[in-house]
Amino acid sequence: MQRELPDDVLAEVLRRAAPRALAACRCVCRPWRALIHDRGLLLPRSLAGLFVKYFEPPLAVLFACPSTEPARYRGCHHILGHCNGLLLRHDYVINPATRRRATLPEHPPPRSGMPHYRQDMYLVFDPAVSSHYEVFLVPRVPTRYESDDEVDPEQLPHCEHSVIPDLKVLPFYNHRTVDVVDRATLGSEWPPSSFILNVFSSRTGRWEKRSYARDGEPAGTVADMELGEQWAQRLHAVYWQGSLYVHCECDFAIRISLSSNKYRVIKPPRGIEMCQCPELHLGRSEKGVYCALFDGHIRIWILDDSQDRIEWKLKHYSSGYGLELRSQNWILQNARGRREDDDEAPVDQKVERDPDDDKVEGCFGDDYRILGFHPYKEILFLHNSSLTGLAYHIDDSKLEELGSIHPGYLGDINKGIEASYPYTPCWIGEFPETSKSEERNK
Repeated sequence: MQRELPDDVLAEVLRRAAPRALAACRCVCRPWRALIHDRGLLLPRSLAGLFVKYFEPPLAVLFACPSTEPARYRGCHHILGHCNGLLLRHDYVINPATRRRATLPEHPPPRSGMPHYRQDMYLVFDPAVSSHYEVFLVPRVPTRYESDDEVDPEQLPHCEHSVIPDLKVLPFYNHRTVDVVDRATLGSEWPPSSFILNVFSSRTGRWEKRSYARDGEPAGTVADMELGEQWAQRLHAVYWQGSLYVHCECDFAIRISLSSNKYRVIKPPRGIEMCQCPELHLGRSEKGVYCALFDGHIRIWILDDSQDRIEWKLKHYSSGYGLELRSQNWILQNARGRREDDDEAPVDQKVERDPDDDKVEGCFGDDYRILGFHPYKEILFLHNSSLTGLAYHIDDSKLEELGSIHPGYLGDINKGIEASYPYTPCWIGEFPETSKSEERNK
């Protein structure tokens, strides 16, 4: 067939195959494999759903629209992030589509002078450029904790998604405030002019220290960043066109350029009081890097770096009144909450709907939380207090009720959803640093 059809025609035929079938087509012959690779037919191009991570247990389950041949993804514990088809855990990187994973070596401590700074983990993977990936550890200023008594450092709140060194001593204790930062550094610029990060590369298989020079002004001082426990939550990051964008303390962000070894501070959107909006959500969508805030109204900004200044431009504002509310039938895949090594068939949690309820008029409630952005369409995903997933279409201000994201096996949830990650499957078979023993265990 390959001899009878021109490459362009064959590529169009193969493009219409389901991802799993297309991945299998690479085994037909070398020309087919080369064509599939050269045309990027297995690169992430669609949204499979959202991996929704709960507080207890810390399981991430795929919330997705059912299809005629649904992909079956196992739930994953302790997920910290996603980038172009790969999921990040504290100890390894996993590709849910191919069920392959690679173990990460033990994390190095922060650089000298930052003994108590936590390091948040972020994944960078661009299969259009390389099958290799990188993991960044970005230091964050420790939070200041309130206490009436002497504090044992081991009892301070712990964030499982951050790499936090053991706290052996407290530099000082002042009234009801416990600080874990040396007094002498409180007036220092943050981030520093030379930002030294621990970075793991799958190409070398080891961690290394990389220095990124700051381009422009800092966000403030170390003292400005000590905000309290509300900033101990997970902050999002996105990879876009060769740069890693990280949401940081005080709602500022940094853009880390991987090619130039420079970084730049991005101030919060105008109209946002610093430190007052911990629900600001950073994400990637159709036209670049976005951020959104829900405070009874929806505000959405897009990052503009077309000139020398890099700033947020308000793209959309809606009070939510008079919305057209439509319904879909999304489900939780693997809703039973199996362990990752359980080979039992997944069980999907379905919700039946009355077709007469497909279109109603509604408005925003005051209990909505942001789940994330659609990476290829201008859609913002949210959920409400009853754990109903919703899709807000930015262009026409229409709201879709997707279905319940309450796993039945958890019963009554008190803490709810910790984080969520829009998932775009990558079917490239190669996966660096995957050991044969790990492959057999799959």
